[in-house]
Amino acid sequence: GQFIRLRLWKHNRCKILLLLSRRIVQVCIGIKLRCAGFEWKRLLKTRTRAEKSGGFTVLILGVTTLSGKVAVSLARELGASKVIGVARNKSAMEALGLDLMVQLEENVPSTDYSKVFAKDAPHVDIILDYLYGAPMRHLLADALPSDPFQAKETEYVNIGGMAGVDVELPSAALRSKAVTLRGSGPGSWNYAALGKELPGLIEALVKSGVTEKLSNDLKLRKLEEVDEAFADTKGRTVFINN
Repeated sequence: GQFIRLRLWKHNRCKILLLLSRRIVQVCIGIKLRCAGFEWKRLLKTRTRAEKSGGFTVLILGVTTLSGKVAVSLARELGASKVIGVARNKSAMEALGLDLMVQLEENVPSTDYSKVFAKDAPHVDIILDYLYGAPMRHLLADALPSDPFQAKETEYVNIGGMAGVDVELPSAALRSKAVTLRGSGPGSWNYAALGKELPGLIEALVKSGVTEKLSNDLKLRKLEEVDEAFADTKGRTVFINN
């Protein structure tokens, strides 16, 4: 678990006051808002690059995680023309309204990305990865095509490591493919820059309806209910101070 403080930043270049409803606080903290801000920033830049071509495609590795579900809503809110989800649980993916689903196999190298990277399929502009480990390696080293005539670049953003914290990636995978690697976390962005993104991010969360979509994923509890929360091994708890 993690305790996160929402602050009022006061600085020459950054002064923010956020008045959040109970529901918004529930979601903002539950999805680790600090990291979501980076994903939001990368999606904004991706949209800007793709505006001339009429849309952009997002692939979310680990789409059934709580943060992955939020990423689907943020991508839609920013106008993504196609959202592709990758996860093990097919029925959970079906509930997310994805344009294309890829079921992650137990034997990861057997995972089939043929429909994602078919010749007539739209270019994947950005990959948001909440898994890392073997799924990341298979996607970048094996599935992502190598095409010296492809002018478009794919941006890969690592956000989590639920499938492993280490990966062995062949150098040829980087030399032969138009892909850039980035990460999400304190240090890959600074708090002043994040502060500037918060109002737009929160507005997008509200407009996308994600607060209602995730109402079953999060449970608000008072601090005195800490024992009950830790006994709940399946639920996601957000502690509030009334």
